[in-house]
Amino acid sequence: CNQSDKSYRWPVVTLLMLAAALLSKPSAVILPGLFVLLDYFAQAAQSSNQLFKKNPSHWRDTLLSKWPYFLLSAVVAVMAITIQYRGSHSEFISHQGIVERLGYLPARLAFYVQLMVWPSGLAFDYAQPIGTQLWILGTLGLSMLLGFSWFSWKYRHRYPMVMVAWLWILLSLLPVLGVFYVGGGFAADRYTYLALAGPALALARSIGLSKGKFRAIGIGLMACLSIACGVQTYHQVQVWKNNETLFTHGVKSQPRSATAHTNLAGYYRQQGHDDLALHHYQQALKMDGSDYIIHYNIAQIQLKRSDTEAAMQSCRLALRSHPRYARAHFLLARLAEKSGNNPELALQHFAMACRWGSNDPKHTVAYAIALSKREQYQQATEVLQQRLRSGPMQASDRKAMQELLKRFKFRAELQTKP
Repeated sequence: CNQSDKSYRWPVVTLLMLAAALLSKPSAVILPGLFVLLDYFAQAAQSSNQLFKKNPSHWRDTLLSKWPYFLLSAVVAVMAITIQYRGSHSEFISHQGIVERLGYLPARLAFYVQLMVWPSGLAFDYAQPIGTQLWILGTLGLSMLLGFSWFSWKYRHRYPMVMVAWLWILLSLLPVLGVFYVGGGFAADRYTYLALAGPALALARSIGLSKGKFRAIGIGLMACLSIACGVQTYHQVQVWKNNETLFTHGVKSQPRSATAHTNLAGYYRQQGHDDLALHHYQQALKMDGSDYIIHYNIAQIQLKRSDTEAAMQSCRLALRSHPRYARAHFLLARLAEKSGNNPELALQHFAMACRWGSNDPKHTVAYAIALSKREQYQQATEVLQQRLRSGPMQASDRKAMQELLKRFKFRAELQTKP
């Protein structure tokens, strides 16, 4: 903001908008850095050659003027990371530590730049590269990181827009290059949208400052590029026609993507094509055998086919990857109860489902009923009372739970009478 402007209206508005962006998407933590780069654009005079020739104290003051934005972003970043590591994502994070993620950083950078320069073979999920592809991407990414950084710094006075564009790309992609865990996928198209804005602004300004035939050539090239991107967008939109076209294209484009196979399997399962669904779930397990959700979904299909033993084994595999997965505990408890061979196993897993999935009333009700079948009415009463006190729920669930509570209280009183 202009320091001579004594109005606090716009700083407050932009701070509120940043807060809204951070609440929507924590990856917006990089916006304060982009604000600084935008100031560079705004403060440049008629010639962009003056962009990096200002006194260092000027840039220090510019950074200090943005301290509320940086502070807010830092607080949200710490909160997001803390919540992520304490939630269900902790199971996925444990499978890929910070050292391993940083090892993929150069390859990710090269892959994202490739997507921005040549957007071909796009998909909603990209598999981790392996072998020669990983080696090539890693080498290119490292060379690009060192080479572009050196060039943009050395020639920052002559070509300041190169410096701005490169810093913009690095800042925009920083949260998704492996420094933080953002999901199991290797890359995602959506992370390139903001990253492309910086080079586009730099290119537009460079063309705007050019004169004569260079300006005409630049405008012509940008027009041709826009038309080419429009044609490519038209073809890509056809992929997003419906779930079938999207997920089928995902598997075709990225046959090694566990997410692509899992989503296509989910679509087939909704359509009642369990054989096709099971095939793609099994293909996904070949890529990622530790995905507990895949094992759980396979268990659901096996349950539908009355293959109790296989379904129980799939639940155990899910719990091996994620011991606190309440749905797998609940399904395993139901299967154990159905088999009738091990009632104690059923009770144990009903208890675990209630513990780790306490927000789902059916877990509490099932555990209480399982206790009542063993005439443990006092324990069943305590379980229901604790859930009724713990938090909100739908009126129908609360009513059903209260009716069960009355019944179990009555039977508990009968047990205590001589």
